[in-house]
Amino acid sequence: MKNKFFLFLFFSVISLYGCQATEEPVVTEIDKIEGTEVTPGQKIQSNVKFDVNFDQVDAEVIEKENAIILRMEGDELFNYYETEFPKESNVKNEQANNNRAIENFHQLVKVFSELPNKTKVNINVYTDDKDDDNFNLQLTKDRANYLIEQFQTQQQLNHIEFSATGFGEANPIVPNSGNPEDQLKNRRVEFVIEP
Repeated sequence: MKNKFFLFLFFSVISLYGCQATEEPVVTEIDKIEGTEVTPGQKIQSNVKFDVNFDQVDAEVIEKENAIILRMEGDELFNYYETEFPKESNVKNEQANNNRAIENFHQLVKVFSELPNKTKVNINVYTDDKDDDNFNLQLTKDRANYLIEQFQTQQQLNHIEFSATGFGEANPIVPNSGNPEDQLKNRRVEFVIEP
């Protein structure tokens, strides 16, 4: 008798709700974006926008979905094998390089000072494939540490969250074929700016 009752109950429930399985709607949480009303499940394409003129910096500006990257050739900030900005020199060409590196640094400081509070700036430093892998890795780590120290000493940048990583010769943007122009492109510093 109990079995008949459960069978009756089972078929009653099925007849009430139908035999077809219903698919639950997928609900995703989406926050409000800049005052725009959004509904669950709505797809949003977000592009990072800063009210800053990045053209003030002598760098390639790359827009990603959730970041802006300022890519500078490594020689724009450092002399070959050096881990600090170039020092004063009596040699005319060397002095021009020194001035260029300091000027580029000050351009970056000016742009970063205009970024909103709590902006993240990740400093990624790379080399070409000349020299030993371990040497290249250490060189980029030392440059990354030096850069982060320099930016952190700038009072007008206290609102920025800096991080830095040295990658050595990893992640070349062009093949390290021995071509000096390609090697110069791979010796680079990338400032990845995220909101």
